Amino acid sequence: MNYELILRYVRAYIIVVARDMTVVYTNRGTADKKLDTPFLVDVVGKAFIDKKSFDAKESRMSVPNVTDFTPREIDVWVKGEYFDMEGEEYVVLTISDITSIKRERSNSEQAISRAKNEADCKSSYLANMSHEIRTPLNAILGFSKLLTKTDDREKQAKYCEVIENNTHLLQQLIDDVLDIAKMESGTLKYQYETVDLNELIESVGSTVRMRVQPNTVLNHVLGMADFRIVTDRDRLSQVLINLLTNACKFTPKGSITFGYEEQDDNVYFFVKDTGLGISKEKQELLFKRFSKQNDEQSGTGLGLSICKNIIETMHGEIGVRSAGEGKGSLFWFTIPLVLPGETPETEDTETAPIHAPLIGHGIADEDERPAPAPAARIEEKTVPTTKATRKKPKILVAEDNESNYLLFESILEDDYELVHAWNGREAVDMFAANNPDLILMDISMPYMDGYEATRNIRKTSTDIPIIAVTAYAFSSDKERIMENGFNSYVSKPVNADRLLNEINNCMKK
Repeated sequence: MNYELILRYVRAYIIVVARDMTVVYTNRGTADKKLDTPFLVDVVGKAFIDKKSFDAKESRMSVPNVTDFTPREIDVWVKGEYFDMEGEEYVVLTISDITSIKRERSNSEQAISRAKNEADCKSSYLANMSHEIRTPLNAILGFSKLLTKTDDREKQAKYCEVIENNTHLLQQLIDDVLDIAKMESGTLKYQYETVDLNELIESVGSTVRMRVQPNTVLNHVLGMADFRIVTDRDRLSQVLINLLTNACKFTPKGSITFGYEEQDDNVYFFVKDTGLGISKEKQELLFKRFSKQNDEQSGTGLGLSICKNIIETMHGEIGVRSAGEGKGSLFWFTIPLVLPGETPETEDTETAPIHAPLIGHGIADEDERPAPAPAARIEEKTVPTTKATRKKPKILVAEDNESNYLLFESILEDDYELVHAWNGREAVDMFAANNPDLILMDISMPYMDGYEATRNIRKTSTDIPIIAVTAYAFSSDKERIMENGFNSYVSKPVNADRLLNEINNCMKK
């Protein structure tokens, strides 16, 4: 039997090395040459010094091919057996190719990492959805119940307005979630037709005009007369309305200008405002889900991510430019110029974002820019007392949502004196200044969340009762709340009886 031929086609590389580091046998190539691979010289030299074998070690090295002996770089495991035969010392090296094993291991690790990221994203998405749904629902249910308990016409009108506003917010959230679900499943439909862009611009302007703030002017810029393209009218309107609605929110005074122009093979749309502006850090996150231009404004944080998906599906690009806070913003997007009679692309393609030229539509000039937004409002309500009137216990309410604070006020104002902090940072400052008897602490707030605010307050007081108010509803959220210095918690939508009961229990303790 030809053992040499058999050994030659064994998958492992077998090398016998003598004490002087000469290769006396190999099943690949030619023997009688000095061992010259640095890694092998090191491990074999040590084996001779220690007079002992060594377990498999991982490395990367050049080895000859089985067929033509040409060298190739591979990942290997190297195992060495030391033996002394009649006074002659040898080390037998077994070198196994693990390139495919490492590749499979890497693929498995990447798959595990992707699965973990997807699971984390799903958990984060569900947590955010819980928060975004419960926040307006809290106001709707709370004020609906209060509506049945008062005959005061003025209060009834106020409560109805709050309910209506939060109903619109909840409806928008549901629409956004449905759009995202359709996008992820690939079932969001696009209907291409011939669209008169001037007519579309005027229609969008009419839809948005009622949302413009009193001290702001809305302008639109039309292109050439009777300019028609083939596109999806509804999706194009959806993107423009979303961008304009945002501009209306963040432009308390000044101007908003929107329109389009033809640029080579594209149509370039823009929405320019002289509003609050966007920091560079926020600009980088704006098109991600649940990211907002301003943490203090209502909204789902889903609209811009939906716009990005729509525009990229239509083979366009979208972006934002702003010189910073207080300096206005410019949102732009492009879609391919497809004239009537031409067929638009319908297959999805990956696009790399580029900076669209801003011809004639730069950020607002210095004299157009509004003054910086006023600092967050702090409201403090006090009830005058006399010697014959018992002083009401004071509650500090940390809540960034105005509708939710109005609900707390309606439930508590008869029995408690209330002071209002609009965020966690204000809550810490107002605790020291007002010496309240109890704190209602919203968990999700801008600038400093409820957890951090509570940690700061606990540095100076371990006795003040702090009740967490949370729109998150998972058991892990509840556990985290109770492990972070809170005495109790209530979930949104807030039940008035449960809230009063928790306050009474904490006060007694």
